[in-house]
Amino acid sequence: MVDPCFDIHLARRGGLTLETDSALMAVTKVMHQLSGYDFDDEIGAVTYLCKGYADVSVTIKGVPGRTDISVKYAIWGAFLVGQSITWWKAVRNHVFALEYDGRVVGYIELEWTPVQLKLAGSSGDDDDDPDQAQDPMDAILSAQAGSAAVSQDPSNVTLALPFGDDRKMMLRYHEVTTIDFTKWEFFANIYLELLYVGSFPPRWRVETMWAVSPPDFPKTYIGFIPKPPYLAEYRHVALASLNTANGILTQHVAHGLIIAISLEEESIGESVISRGEFPPE
Repeated sequence: MVDPCFDIHLARRGGLTLETDSALMAVTKVMHQLSGYDFDDEIGAVTYLCKGYADVSVTIKGVPGRTDISVKYAIWGAFLVGQSITWWKAVRNHVFALEYDGRVVGYIELEWTPVQLKLAGSSGDDDDDPDQAQDPMDAILSAQAGSAAVSQDPSNVTLALPFGDDRKMMLRYHEVTTIDFTKWEFFANIYLELLYVGSFPPRWRVETMWAVSPPDFPKTYIGFIPKPPYLAEYRHVALASLNTANGILTQHVAHGLIIAISLEEESIGESVISRGEFPPE
């Protein structure tokens, strides 16, 4: 799903080790935000912070003399940066050069964020979300990122949504306790889903979709199955992915997941994160 002519390489090796959960969520937030644009759009230089994990920032920018960068290059670059974190299980304040057909087309910078910047926000906060002006669901609530309401059955959890309007969307997940998962595998799959989602216009209706782990990773897969009356749009799947990523960290999820997604109290579909041969039976 990444053009084979595209790749990343280290433009500057960082010396500061970053907190991995914050880096994982920062990349997830970047891919969620970018999925709100059309794939062939161009954006100016922007810095993203993920509330609740704001000690790591991600800056995306073009090359000197051309500050704009294609959204598709930014999405592909963020995906490959995220996959490198899940592969190495560590991250530093590196600068990555994004290349297409051997030509540098932009940069992604991972940085530790001082307290004063966390308080001030950044140019990449949700005010820049392209869908923000049309739909309040895309606004970030002031709720703390760790909150969740847990039902009496510990295998079924309703997640509070620190990202988006939880009066509109609800996520309830069920852990498949026979299938173990690490957070690295979870995020590798979430990045795959956001990579796929980002290639479609955000307000298009979703058809059944599956993404399978790369060959070098253990055999895992992620998917979304829409339900009648088929109201789910790609932006809804992206928002669910962002909140699922947060829930995996705050609830210390360690098993495969089936996630029921509702919008304004109406079921719109299920996400599945699992392992094994694909397609599932």
